[in-house]
Amino acid sequence: MVVPLIGTDVLLYVNQGTDLSPDWLILMGQRGCTLNLKMTTVAIQWKGSGRWTTRVPGDRDWSMDFTGLHYLADDLGWETSVAFLKNAFIGTETQNRIQLRMLFPGNHTCIGYGYMETMTLDEPVSAEGTIKGTFVADGELAFV
Repeated sequence: MVVPLIGTDVLLYVNQGTDLSPDWLILMGQRGCTLNLKMTTVAIQWKGSGRWTTRVPGDRDWSMDFTGLHYLADDLGWETSVAFLKNAFIGTETQNRIQLRMLFPGNHTCIGYGYMETMTLDEPVSAEGTIKGTFVADGELAFV
């Protein structure tokens, strides 16, 4: 029997420590996390190809989108997460480059460095506040 992966089983962490002494912080009240993998291709044609296009691999890229709940209370470190993300975007503490880790069930992990490209604090009148954002790649993504 095949059991589908449940999205709540996948967690996104940011390293608020250093490479030599990591301090992994789970993003607060996580609701969603998406890993995007992308590769460009280079189209090749030649006179003998009968006008059919052949493709070869080009550049590879990745990004991670996240959504979490925005809380005022700091009972479980949510404000710590929001403060870390704000500083990561502004660049005051981490120089903008962040080590990211997605943890899947069975301790399958992907790790890479990225920059926060977007961050949105959404505070609607009639629903819970959320924080959304996207990290874009700075180098390769390793699957451990």
